[in-house]
Order: sequence, then C-alpha cells, then structure tokens
Amino acid sequence: MLPRVGKLLSDYSYLADFVFLNNSESVEKEYVDLKAYIRDNMRDNGEAQMDRHKVAAAFTMAIAKIPQFSIEHKKYDGGNLNPENRFEYLLKMNCNKAGCYIVDYVLAWKVGLDMLRCFVVKEEAEKGNSQYVSFLMGNGFSFPETSEKFAGSDYEVNAIRALYLTIPQHYVQFAERRAIFFLANMFSLIEHFTKAKYRLGQAAPLP
Repeated sequence: MLPRVGKLLSDYSYLADFVFLNNSESVEKEYVDLKAYIRDNMRDNGEAQMDRHKVAAAFTMAIAKIPQFSIEHKKYDGGNLNPENRFEYLLKMNCNKAGCYIVDYVLAWKVGLDMLRCFVVKEEAEKGNSQYVSFLMGNGFSFPETSEKFAGSDYEVNAIRALYLTIPQHYVQFAERRAIFFLANMFSLIEHFTKAKYRLGQAAPLP
C-alpha cells in the first residue's frame, strides 16, 4: 500500500498538497470485518474457501471506506483540470467537496489490483509461466476498451467512479458490503481478460 501512496503523492503534487492520514489500524479492522462478512455469506451458501478475488475486494473496500488523505492546499478547481488526464477527470467529480476525496478511491482500486497481481504472479510462477509473469510485472492488468472515446469513458475511470459512488465514508451503512461480491467478480473478469488478451498475442498458448 505504501508504495502506491508514495506514487500518488509524487505524481499529483502539482494538483494539491495531499497529506496521507495513515489510518492503517482502521483499515485493518474494516478488512477483518469484511472478511468475516464474506465468510458468513459463503458458509450460508455452502462455500468453503475465500479466493484471491474476494480477498483483494475486501482490502479494496476497507481502504475505500476509511479516509486516506486530507488536502492542505488545493492547486486546482473545476476549471483548470484536464479532462484527458484520467486522474484529473476524476478530481472534477468532487473538486469542491470538503471530504471523501476521490483520491482515496483511486488508492483503494490500485492497491486492490496490486494485491491481486501478487496472487496471480505467484501462481503463474509456480506453473513456470515466466514470460507471462514478466508481462504482468511490466504492464499490469489489461482492461476492456470502451466503444465510445470521450473524457471519462475509460474502463478504470468508470470502475473508480462506481467505487466512489457505492462506498460511503462518513456514516455507517452495511448495505454496501453486498457490493463486495460484485467487486470480486470484476477482479476475476479483469484477471481472465488479461490472460486471454496476452494469449492472443502469443504463438504458444499458456497452460
């Protein structure tokens, strides 16, 4: 998580003076609660093992639920953000709000995918798929291309927007926990889409 925090602070310091709140204990507590929620639901449906997609989804939602950044000084407003820049487009969603910053959800999404990639890399390395491991480490996951090309149409942008609109931070709401299974399914689809796209570019298929 901390490498992603450092990258966000470095890459977007020109937009604001972001301050990382380091609410790791609160994130850990939320993560444990979410895993318990998943296990309870799985038990009710006769499932035994929590897969990597649910683990990554639980950690993503735990980060999203807990405020991660404050902003000491904003250098942007609704008028000077570039809609062609994915991060700046997301900032336009709430550039005048006092809290619940979209950057928290950017961090949550990225860390969740990083966690998932660690699981996949370990499994693929054990299978001997060294070339695919190198591809994942160098390129990360692939995402479906949208049929329309305009500011905000990007798959990742829309995924982060959905996370932002689904997971509230400032009051207790348990209904959004049900969305964790949709997020886990998204992560599963992203993993399999990436592998299928990689296979299309290779002469020999992966096992």
